[in-house]
Amino acid sequence: MTAKVTIARLRERVDALVAAGVPVDVVVWRHPEETEAEAVARYMRLQPRLATLPMGTITMHVVSWE
Repeated sequence: MTAKVTIARLRERVDALVAAGVPVDVVVWRHPEETEAEAVARYMRLQPRLATLPMGTITMHVVSWE
């Protein structure tokens, strides 16, 4: 299974959970030169549908390999 297929499957699962009103945890990888806020902002730009969800539906976790 390719990474793109895996990501597509996970997106479908997240969409189904959010549609059902289940809170969702999102893990955002932070690049070494980014702050946590910058990493979240980048993620939200790449995933604009998340910005339309009610507050409290999503919990963001920012991680880094540093």
